[in-house]
Order: sequence, then structure tokens, then C-alpha cells
Amino acid sequence: MPRIPGSDRRAASEVLERQREWAVDGETDAADASVALPGGGDAPEMFLVARQGDRLSVVDLVDPGEWIVGRAADVAIPVDDRQVSRSHARVRLVNDTLTVEDLGSRNGTRINGHTLARTTQRMAVGDVIEVGPCQILVGARNGRASEARSVMGDGATSTEVVVADPEMAKLYADLRKVARMPTTVLILGETGSGKDVLAQRLHASSPRATRPFVRINCAGMPESLLESELFGHERGAFTGADRRRVGYFEAAAGGTIFLDEVGELSASAQVRLLHVLENKTVTRLGGTTPIPIDARVVCATHRDLKAMVGDGGFRADLYYRMSPFVLRVPPLRERAAEVPLFCTTFLRRLADQVGSSAPAIAPDAMAMLVAYSWPGNVRELRNSIEHAFVMAEGATLRREHFLPEMQGQVSPASRAAPPVALRERRADAERQAIEEALAAEGGNQTRAAVRLGMPRRTLVHKLTQYRRQGDAGAPGRGGEHDED
Repeated sequence: MPRIPGSDRRAASEVLERQREWAVDGETDAADASVALPGGGDAPEMFLVARQGDRLSVVDLVDPGEWIVGRAADVAIPVDDRQVSRSHARVRLVNDTLTVEDLGSRNGTRINGHTLARTTQRMAVGDVIEVGPCQILVGARNGRASEARSVMGDGATSTEVVVADPEMAKLYADLRKVARMPTTVLILGETGSGKDVLAQRLHASSPRATRPFVRINCAGMPESLLESELFGHERGAFTGADRRRVGYFEAAAGGTIFLDEVGELSASAQVRLLHVLENKTVTRLGGTTPIPIDARVVCATHRDLKAMVGDGGFRADLYYRMSPFVLRVPPLRERAAEVPLFCTTFLRRLADQVGSSAPAIAPDAMAMLVAYSWPGNVRELRNSIEHAFVMAEGATLRREHFLPEMQGQVSPASRAAPPVALRERRADAERQAIEEALAAEGGNQTRAAVRLGMPRRTLVHKLTQYRRQGDAGAPGRGGEHDED
């Protein structure tokens, strides 16, 4: 075995010391950071979400077993379509491995858009099974990438993963692809939409999963401390630096470093981060020796970095260096099908904390939750469920148990309407908003998307859907031009 120089041994000892410090305290001198060290963690509870037209059903996969999909009346997931075989496909869970098998159906079974004919394929969270007109998404709840002590102030100590929307299924499929590579990833999304959850899943799905996951909220640290915490400092580098300190990048030690709210970085911190991404080295404050680092960098922000680049608030070279692969998390209002599943997850956790069974949610209250716009996204939903859980005192959660401002978001006429009518009214309002935005921007899709606060790709997808419906008055007709 080669002899390790004393300086290298000391550096390794400092890295381990800082990792142990994070593992015990869950925090550093900085106000907002957490680290998840390898080992332990509960396996995610998987489920299937079957969607056919306006019908939505959930099948929990708590215990090993098999579930038949087909046209027969006695199958676990019935599909009412003449083109579907009576026993069309079999989903099986054995030893935490989920597979789907085509049972010799006439038209085959499609997995993520590819036909599976008379063969078996392993499935993962986010995969989509298509049997005739029925889409079946593989979801998971209460999965933990690893245990983490969080000082975010919101009590989140685990990773909730709920996939019941095609956009989210595609997002997780893209995540699995990039997880295998060391590529730097930029995660975009509104506050509370789950960017940190996605970052943890990215780490857990990567070859670095057994190494540390280090999270830093760039908006939660004083500017005077941020660079010292990120890059480390030597003794005497500044007043109060009475000893050398290893920074986050060094301590990540082969793992993943997650820079949340990276849009808040100061100009000097942006320069130093650019140097790290370009050269894969850090230089401690007060030091002169570049130190090689091996950490996968994942950044996230709710800000429009491109607009900040145009305004001079963010470096263009750093933006392009940190965004070779971009993951955009849609807001909760665009994936309303996931609201009931998140509610179940949060209620089960709250019930476990007090040793009771999880209460149900009254149908009119659930309709209100699905129709609500959720400006605070998943975080707001979790807080709303906790508030109602406390007010209900173990009974069924009803409308009056939720905050008054939430109840005022739904009109009296909408309260009595079935879920399908609520969705139709919401779709009509969305369509009208798209028409108005396109008209205001002279048919320019890029500017209309900015006005609507949605990705241009999402806008184009919705316009395509409208045209397929055969509506001659669909938005964008006669004005389909875009200079970008």
C-alpha cells in the first residue's frame, strides 16, 4: 500500500471531521445547509396510477404480488376498451423489483412509448405503461434518498416523490438518463415545487449515491460567510479565522453538492463558482494552492436566469457553464392529479407522529384542493394539510378545517360541481388566458409563454392539443410565428 503523505492525511481527516459534524448537528456556522450521508433509509412505497379518460384510480403496491390489467371484470386494473385483451398485461412486485409482462395481447403493451410484445420489462418510478387508452404511471411516496437533518425550518426530513402526471413522468425519465453522467444540472421551478426533492433523487439515482449529498441554500447565508463556507479558508484569512476550515466542495468528497437558490449568488461568488466548474479545483480563501475536487454540481433557482443575464444580474458564462442539462419542475397547479396523492402522503405522516390512523378528506374539500391554484406549490399544500389535520382533531377533513383564504378561491357554483366540471372550467380559463397572451404579443409564442409564466415548450404542446381537437378557433391559428 502506498504511503500517504502527512498533509494528505490531515486534509482527509478534516473532510471526515466536517462530514461527521454535519451528520450530528445537521448544520454548520452557515444558517441553511444540510448533508445526507450514505447508509440506511426506507424503501419507497410504490403505487400505480391508472388513468382512462376522466377516471383515475390508484393501486398501492405495499406487499409483493401481481396485478392483471385487461378487459375482464375481475382484474385489478380494468380497461373498458374492445381493443384490449381480457388479460392483457401483468404487473408484478417481487423482492422490491417491479416488472410488467405482456400476456400475449393482440395489440401489445407500450412502455414509455415503446411496444412490449410477449416479453417482460423491469419498471422504475416515473415509467408509463399504456394498455389501449389506459395510461398507468409508476409512482412512489415516502421514499428517502437517505436520512438528512434539515435546518430549512419546514420540518422536512424525507423526500416525498409522487408521480401521477405525464409531465412529471417524463421529468423523472430525463432525470434517470442524466443521473448516470457527471453532467452539471440546473433545476428550474417555482418556490416550493420540489426542486430539492428532484436534486436528492438525482443523487440517489447516480453512481455517487453512496457518497455525501451536501445542500447549500445560497439565499440563507450572509454574503460574508458564503464564499468561506463554499470554498473553505486558511487560518488567518480574515478576522476570526483561527483555524483552517474545509469548504463544502472539498467535503462533498465524490458525492453531490446542491446549490439551491443559485440566482442569489453575489458577483464575486459567481466568479469563484465559474472557476470551480471550469477547472474542477478550489482555492481556499487566504490560500494559493488549487485543490482538486470531485463533486457533481446541481444548481437550482426559482428565478429567470436568462432574464437576469440580459439585465446584467447574472454572468452569462456561468449560466451556460451550469446549464448543459436543465430540468424544469412544473408547478403543482399544472399537475392537479397529484394533489390527492400528496394529501395521502402528508396525512399518513402526520397520523404516524401522533399514533393514530390517517383521516379521510371530504369530497367537497378534495374538490377544493384540486381546484386551488397553490401559489406556494407542494410546500403550501403540506402546510394546509397540517393545519386542517390539527383543526379536524382526528375526524374527516372538511372545507371548514382549511384556511378561509383557500375556501374563498372556489365559487359557490364550483363547490357543488363534480371534479370533471371543475377541470373543464379550469381548462377553459387556461385556454382563454393563452388566447389573450398570444393576442397581446402579436402571435409570438416565446413572449406569450413569458407573459403566461410557463415554458415555451408547454405552450406549444397545449396549442398542438387544441388543434388536434379540431377547433378552428384554437389559439395560435393565423398567428403562428416566432422570431426565436
